[in-house]
Order: sequence, then structure tokens, then C-alpha cells
Amino acid sequence: MKAYLTLPRSLDGEPYPYTVDDVYEALGQASVEGGVLLDKIDEIIAGQRYVNRELVAEGQPAIHGTDAQIELLVDLPEAGRPQEKESGRVDYRNLGLVINVSAGQSLARKIPPTQGTPGFNVLGRPLPAHNGRDVPLPTGHGTQLSEADPLELIASINGQLHIRDYGKTVRLSVEQTFTVNGDVDFSTGNLDVDGQVIIHGNVRSGFKVKATGDITVHGFLEDAALESDSDVYVKKGVVSGPNRANIVAQGDVHLQFADRTNVAAGGNVYVEREAVRCHFQAEDSIIVGSEDTQRGDIVAGTMVAGNDINVVNVGSRRGAVTRLRVGEKPSRARKRRESQKRLDADIKNLQQVNAQISILEGLKDDFGQLPADRADLLSRLEGVQAILNEEAEELRKQLEDMAQDREKGKPRVIVYGHLAAWTEIIIKDQMRMFTGALEHVLIDLTDDDGSVVATALP
Repeated sequence: MKAYLTLPRSLDGEPYPYTVDDVYEALGQASVEGGVLLDKIDEIIAGQRYVNRELVAEGQPAIHGTDAQIELLVDLPEAGRPQEKESGRVDYRNLGLVINVSAGQSLARKIPPTQGTPGFNVLGRPLPAHNGRDVPLPTGHGTQLSEADPLELIASINGQLHIRDYGKTVRLSVEQTFTVNGDVDFSTGNLDVDGQVIIHGNVRSGFKVKATGDITVHGFLEDAALESDSDVYVKKGVVSGPNRANIVAQGDVHLQFADRTNVAAGGNVYVEREAVRCHFQAEDSIIVGSEDTQRGDIVAGTMVAGNDINVVNVGSRRGAVTRLRVGEKPSRARKRRESQKRLDADIKNLQQVNAQISILEGLKDDFGQLPADRADLLSRLEGVQAILNEEAEELRKQLEDMAQDREKGKPRVIVYGHLAAWTEIIIKDQMRMFTGALEHVLIDLTDDDGSVVATALP
């Protein structure tokens, strides 16, 4: 790759004996043809320099192209390791196993390969260069190439990013189902999934699973939390520990059985066997057991349903009070209570404002004119009075509309089997405590006075 020139000094003091042609002849004898430094040779001869191993020819090494590279555009937590919070504390229940992405989000970008540049040596022989190896973008299910940039891979659906390593290749996919083959515990941490979740084991105490899709637990739910924008299924039931289990679903909730469990459902709550010491709220209905199986108990606790409650047996034979309420959707009841609270506050504030206005108007009557600061205060109080009156009137209208809505429909409680003593049933705003046991009854409101009455099922 290099050729060096040596011009030794003469021993007898003769004049400088070397010419450019002498150097070129020597290069030719050595077969040096490429990369000759002509200016360097001219400079040496013109300066009549004696040199020892002076570089006079240099080849060009081949530059190989670089392979294509895939740059991941999603921040990846250190999966499987506890995540550090902003406070510096370590969250041992958050292991970063779920990476949620949205449709259209950039996932990866390809840096294209480069072409190689050939070289040569001083003998004039070419040195070939390899071009960089191209690699495809790691497209998988739920991904696509960006129309704006074909070198960019984007998510085509909402879901969780999965990165699968196949040795020399990697594939990215976006899945809408996150599957846990064992338990949700310290090995998985809490889960927050954009999509549905299937858990083949149990959800252990203290952990939380949140999903935009269905959550299906094939095992047990301990005193843990499930939150879904859709439906929740717990195949083997809820076994709470020292704390209560919590389930929130925008859709329906399906349980084998439940013990000390809080449930809030945007649809129905279905329990196959029994609900013991539970607090259920369902926008639609609560169904515990079925008439066909003659199995399904509500024991103690509180059940609130917007429409009906159907149960085989209800109440505690040990005398614990069991409360059932139907006839108003829980969300509407919360809104009604909030509106009533705001109305009460407006009325109280209005009373205070009216009292101050009355005092200032009395002073005006006595003296004919108020000082500037008092007149300004009166004007501002009258403005507040108008706002409070308008808001109070709007809240009264809302409460009136809610009361009319509550009068619609015929909510009821159906007991296919045994109703134990000390079962409290509230239908709309009418309450009745049953102090004696009943069998096979339908409980609703009478048409005449609207009282709670139990009649035998046909």
C-alpha cells in the first residue's frame, strides 16, 4: 500500500547526482504505478535532498459500505426490572412489561445501507469494496410502512408493542391481546394494557390490571384491582384477603362467586353462585344465580342496580342486614347528589348575599346616597346575586328532570328462592325492611300509594 524512497548521500562529496527521471525509473523497476506523489518527488529533487524512507507513493484502501440499521423510536423501559419513580423510589409492582402504542405512532426507522468505495494499491491493482447489506424493516402484525416515509414503520392499530428476536432478525408487532400464562404477581407487576387481557392464572393480592378491552381471569382474583373499559370475567371467583377486591368495568362483570368485593359496572353484574359481604353497583341489573339452577345467594352487603335485581336466595340467616336498592342508576344518583349539594351551597350563599344587599339598600334609603365604595359593593353583590339565582334555577331544573326520569320504569327485585329476615329493599325512594322470611316473591311498588310490596311468584 506504500512505497518509500531512499536517496543516499555520496561518499566522495560529488554534486547531487539524482534527477526526477532517476526516481521514476526506480519506481518503474519496482512496478509502482498507483498513488505516486508527484509533487513530493519534485520537491525532494528540486531541494537536492538526501532522504531515507521518504513516502513517495500511497495506495487508497477500499472503504466498505455499512449495513442498514434499524433504529427503534419507542422508549423501552428495562422490562422485567422494577421501575424507578420520579421521587427516586423503586416501584416493585411496575416492571414495564407492557408497552402501549397508538395507531399512527412511529415504531422504527431504517437507516439505509451505504455503497462501498473501491481502492487500489501502489502496484496499480484495484481493491474491491463490499456494499452494505440491506435489511428489511421488522414489519409484523399491526404495523405498516409509513406513506409519508417508506423508511419508517408505524403502528396500524392501538395495542401493545411486541419485540420478537429471531437471532439475526427482529420483528415488531402490535397486538390487541396481552396474555399472561401464569399469575399476575411480582413476576409481571401491574398491567396497563391498551387492548384486552387474558390471564391464565390468578391475580394476586395488591396488584392491578387495567385494560381498554376485556379482562379475562381464568383463575382467582384476590384482594386486587381490575379496571376495564369493556367487560370483566373472573372464571374462578373472587377470594379477598385482608382488604377488599375492586372491579370497575364500563361493560358487564361476570363472576363465579365473590367475597368482600366492590364492583362498579356500566352494564350488568352476573354472579353464578354467591356474593358475600359485597358492594355492587350496576347501571343496569344484578343477576345472582338462576331459577333453573336454584343456586345463587346474596349474603349481607349492599346491591345497587339501575333496573332489576334477580337472585335465588337473599339475606343472612345469622341476622346480618342485606341491602338491595333498585330504580336509579348509580351514576345518575351520584349526579343527583352532587347537584343537590351544589344547590344547597348556592342557596346558603344566596341567603348571605341577599342579607348584605338588604343592609346596603337600607342605608341607601336612610341617607339617599351611598359612598362610592359602598355603591360599588352593592353593584357587585347584585351581580353575584343574579349569577347564583341563575345557577340555582338550572340546578332545580336538573333535579326536577332527574326526579321525573326516576318515576319512569318499573324496577323490581325477584327472589326465586328464600328471602331471609332483615333484608332491606329500597325501590326508587321507598324503603322496606323485611323482618320475616319469605319464599318465591316479586318485590316492587304498588300502583296506588307507591309502597314496597312483595307478591308471590306465579
